[in-house]
Amino acid sequence: MARIRNANESAMHAFFNNVDQTIGSLKEIYGPTSENERKDLMKGCQKSAKKMWVSGDWLSALGLSVSALIVEIENIPGEDASFVKAETDKIIAEAAANV
Repeated sequence: MARIRNANESAMHAFFNNVDQTIGSLKEIYGPTSENERKDLMKGCQKSAKKMWVSGDWLSALGLSVSALIVEIENIPGEDASFVKAETDKIIAEAAANV
């Protein structure tokens, strides 16, 4: 996030747009799935993000990775997870406001 904050406006918009477009679908898919299906979904997100990164689309790769983190963290109990969730909720709100 520190790097994206220093990016130009169009880069920030691309990142936030990706988060905004992926978070809803990921939450919808992740929620009713089994633990194994969730692992497969997260592996798929990692593969897709890596392909994006290698192809030079690091903004979309970062957006998808952040969305995957957000979806995963929502299902983890504990104080640390609560802190990360609060911080990622800020990213979601900022993404919605910047699209």
